[in-house]
Amino acid sequence: MVARKNLINVEEQSTVLKAFSRALRREVHVLSQHPDLLWQQLYNNLQWEGLGINTILTVEKNRLTKFDPKIWMHTRSPFSESKSLLRILEGPISWVSSCDWSPDGRWIITGYSDQNLKIWDAAKGEVLYDLEGHESDISTCAFSPDGRRIISGGSDWFIKVWDAKTGRELKTLKGGAISDCAWSPDGHQTVLGCANNTLEIWDIEAGKLLQTLEGHTLASRLVTGVLMVVGWYLGAMIRHSRSGTCG
Repeated sequence: MVARKNLINVEEQSTVLKAFSRALRREVHVLSQHPDLLWQQLYNNLQWEGLGINTILTVEKNRLTKFDPKIWMHTRSPFSESKSLLRILEGPISWVSSCDWSPDGRWIITGYSDQNLKIWDAAKGEVLYDLEGHESDISTCAFSPDGRRIISGGSDWFIKVWDAKTGRELKTLKGGAISDCAWSPDGHQTVLGCANNTLEIWDIEAGKLLQTLEGHTLASRLVTGVLMVVGWYLGAMIRHSRSGTCG
């Protein structure tokens, strides 16, 4: 689709180009599989953007339907998605159970209910690595504070550590069924929220369980630090990560 001469003024061109760029980023997950739907997807995204863009769309629509009047899916109401949406990443046909950004914002890690883990290039929306090794659904994954490693866990009782730059598995630790995880700020330890209502603190480098903290009645979601605030059932419990005692 090309902006015809005199359809829009110079001041509107930047706005139009940005709208088309935004629509293409949003729809790349569809267009990569079905490039023949380019016109349909762009039209349905852009028809609500304003007069300048509608002028271009109307000219192109008239041209296309004149030579190819076949039926295409035309939405009659705007999409409910936020205008802040930048991109949709299309992974396996399964639930996204966990995700995390790398500290520098360049990569995204996603975990799925079908054992899959994927590292994405956030800017391009492309899969960089498929991480294989878990034997059951993934419930949690997280980048280390320096962005060099990823930890993952789920219901298969394995804790896995990955090289974020290569996708290579670095270490597998035998733990329990895990509901959540987080790194210590220095990247030397991790704390795991387990399905048996306990918290486990691990030395990742040594592959050693340091402490098991008990007291919760539901599997915990975590916040990291020297003091870790954990739990969501009948109030929070505060435990000191080094002593393992309530404070």
